[in-house]
Amino acid sequence: MKRVFGRLLVVGLAFIAGFGLSSCAKTGREVTTTSLSPDERLRVRLIETSLSWAIDRNFVIELEDVKARTQTIVFQSPDEGRPIGTERFVWSQDGTYCLLLGRHFYVKDEAKLSNGELAYWLLNTSTGEIRLNADQRSPTLSGFNVSDLRQIEWHQVQLPDLQK
Repeated sequence: MKRVFGRLLVVGLAFIAGFGLSSCAKTGREVTTTSLSPDERLRVRLIETSLSWAIDRNFVIELEDVKARTQTIVFQSPDEGRPIGTERFVWSQDGTYCLLLGRHFYVKDEAKLSNGELAYWLLNTSTGEIRLNADQRSPTLSGFNVSDLRQIEWHQVQLPDLQK
């Protein structure tokens, strides 16, 4: 009986260890959306940093200078909503601004667009200024609203909220 219990214990521990290793194999360093600027000078990526089974969801945004082949993490998110993969980047016509839209962010009401998407993050690639609509944003970052977005000429965007 002790021998059977010992074998079951070993098999059970091996199963648990195998499950743990396979779960940890998803480290969260997964690119879920990417976009190239209209002038093909910059590429932006949203990279998940949370484990796939974790309750919290965090990500970083990486900006790549395509010609120089350099990548810089320009933003690290506070805890945000799931599911992963409902986000997209939108560029200004001249590549100066990059906007992150999504459907499951925790944002202020003024960030909601008429199609249900939420205007979350805005980067001015010329100055490096970041504006953020997250409920949990740092006091050093200012927010923005739809009227701010209307001042920018957007590349291939069919959203009435963003038209001048």
